[in-house]
Amino acid sequence: MKTKMETVNKNQQVIELDYPAVRVSKSLVIRLLDFFLCIVLGLILNIATLFIIQESPLYKDISARQRDYMISSHLYHEAKDENEDTMILNAYRFYLQDDKLTNDEKSFHMEESLTFFFGTYVNEELSNEGMKYYLEAKSQQKTEDGKELFDKDGQRILVSDDYDLVYFNAYGNILEDYALGYLNVKGDYLDLRKQMSLFYLIGIPLTFVVSYTILYYIVPLCFSRGKRTIGMLTTKTALLSADGMSVKAGRFTCYFLFKLFIVFLGSFAALLIPLGVSLTMIFLSKSHQSLSEYVCNVYLVSIESQTVYKDVSEFYLANKHDNSFPDASSTFKQN
Repeated sequence: MKTKMETVNKNQQVIELDYPAVRVSKSLVIRLLDFFLCIVLGLILNIATLFIIQESPLYKDISARQRDYMISSHLYHEAKDENEDTMILNAYRFYLQDDKLTNDEKSFHMEESLTFFFGTYVNEELSNEGMKYYLEAKSQQKTEDGKELFDKDGQRILVSDDYDLVYFNAYGNILEDYALGYLNVKGDYLDLRKQMSLFYLIGIPLTFVVSYTILYYIVPLCFSRGKRTIGMLTTKTALLSADGMSVKAGRFTCYFLFKLFIVFLGSFAALLIPLGVSLTMIFLSKSHQSLSEYVCNVYLVSIESQTVYKDVSEFYLANKHDNSFPDASSTFKQN
């Protein structure tokens, strides 16, 4: 199959340019290569974005306020990592790495922290029934063979030293399975978490939009003839408008915006339906155009042995034709 362009001037001269149509398999390779490069660039930009987010004053302020809430809840403690940098650990993980305290002493500190948390810190948010929630959590703790660990008043039942580690782990379960979840009932703390999440929910997708714009819009604009992506450059293909000339910047911008918002972003919002429609058109349509190419009336062609012209006047000039016909026009045919 070939793509044929005919140019007609006043004297009824007809000039035909044949551009070999791109095979479906080659078309898919081009699109997959460009998409792969988009993902790679997006991941690289994402690393830079995360660094910028975490170094921004607003993010640091929110992070510091969130840390204050965590520490004041007694469910978290500050610790030093192997590089002497400060980090936050929940109380169970904090005492777990402490080799100076006995398991019974660790349990004592865990009991203090959890009693403060349920009885004071979130008691009001839990309708002044914080200790009731704590006792219910204790009642769920059992040994591997099914023995209960706490009585109805929350006191330890098994007094043997052999169970010290079991009790310490039980407090850890209460903290991680119950208490940390109840921390979210603190309205201000939950708001801070939402604000921090918002940074990532906006920043991370935005990096991939930027990556998409660079590879699918900025790079092709740098190649005025054929508006070629890296995948097109690699495979010696180009994008032409319906008159067989290189796509003008205005039409290419519309083509890019349609592909970005309808096909790329729209696929995330509509369960990949726009992408599915586009791939189906590539396989089944006579011209093998994608959805965005069909809507914007542009064509992907092979230019291994052909030249792409910006306009009809350039074609005349390059081929030493008379360039004095201002009303020269061009039409496009698909063989």
